[in-house]
This record gives sequence, structure tokens and C-alpha cells, in this order.
Amino acid sequence: TPSPTPIDTNTTTSAITTEFLNDGTVSTPYSLQLTSSISGAVWSLQSGTLPSGLTLTQSGLLSGTPTSAGTSTLIFTATSGGQTATKTFTLTIQPVNFTLAITSSNQVRGTIGEEVNMQFMSNASKGTWEAVNLPAGLTFSNSGLLAGKPQVAGTTIFTVKVAAGGQNAEQQITFTVEEAKEDDPDGGEGGGGGGCNSFTGLGVMLLAFIALRKK
Repeated sequence: TPSPTPIDTNTTTSAITTEFLNDGTVSTPYSLQLTSSISGAVWSLQSGTLPSGLTLTQSGLLSGTPTSAGTSTLIFTATSGGQTATKTFTLTIQPVNFTLAITSSNQVRGTIGEEVNMQFMSNASKGTWEAVNLPAGLTFSNSGLLAGKPQVAGTTIFTVKVAAGGQNAEQQITFTVEEAKEDDPDGGEGGGGGGCNSFTGLGVMLLAFIALRKK
């Protein structure tokens, strides 16, 4: 039987689909199911050391109760049916007194039809985000990225939430959208209207000069 061939997870359909590992907290139970596009994958830790207190099952369940804080670099492998996919993650375990909080501003501004691109942040290294009551035209990823083009002017309030370290935090966001600015029809260098007035003034002076010459 030929050995499984490693697959570049960035260029094929066989890949580990878990995007990131949420933070954990010392003395707080941790549980995260790794996922892959490979059916029936058997999971293993290819490189790195799991945080103390955590274990990885062959089905891809990373769980346990962390006993010490720190950050680990881990390479997981998923194998099945002659296919293998690998992916590198970082896993941060926060200290026992950690309190999750959203650190981004609660005020966001935008303009109708113009792209919004804002990454929400918390005091955790990694967390799973969601948003409730987003304004029309916007999307919100599970990594906390607000993106899209606002469609309606005015002020709305929506809620963002993050889960990390065995905790949850949320914050209300005030989102103010302005009308798109229209170009000044008399704009341009020097002002279109000013140019027209100057031309008219020169014409009057020329006519006056001609009249004087005739006298």
C-alpha cells in the first residue's frame, strides 16, 4: 500500500477546514472539534506539544482543562483514504484570572456605496465572533471582520459577540452612514463659475475699448 501523499491545503480540495483555535484559560474546561474536508479523517499531532492538560483524539477532538498559561505552535495532520492534509495553528492559554473583553471602538462610520473594512479585536489572541442585526450590505466573519458597502444612510445599532477562553463578551456598536458626496457641478480647478465670470468681464472691457477708439 503506497504511503499517503501530503497535500498542499492551500491548493487542493482536501484540507483541514478549521480556521483557528480559540484561546483557552487555565482551570477552565476546553473543547474544540477539528474539521477536515477528508471524510473519516484520523487526526494526529505532527509537530509541537499540546498545552498541559489537553489531549487530542483520533477523531479530532481537542479537549481537557489547561493547567498552565502560554502559547503553543501546533501542526495537526488529518489522514484517510491515501490522503493527508496538514495545517499549522497557534493555541494560547490565558492565565486563570483572564477576563474576556472587546477592545475595538463602539463607534463605526461609513458612506453609502463605499467599502467598509474593519477588524474587531478583543484582549484574547483568537476567538469566535458573531454579529446580530447587521445593517444592510454588510457581512461579519467568525474572525471578527466587518466588511461590505452600506446601503442606507442614518444611524443604526448592532451587537458584536466573541467567545474565547471559555468566556463570552459582547458590545453594542453605533454605526453611522452618510450620504455619498456629489461632485460640485461648478467645481474644477479655479471653479467653473469663476472662469465664466472672468470671461464675461473681459468681454465688457473689450467693448468699452472699441467704443473709445471710435470716438
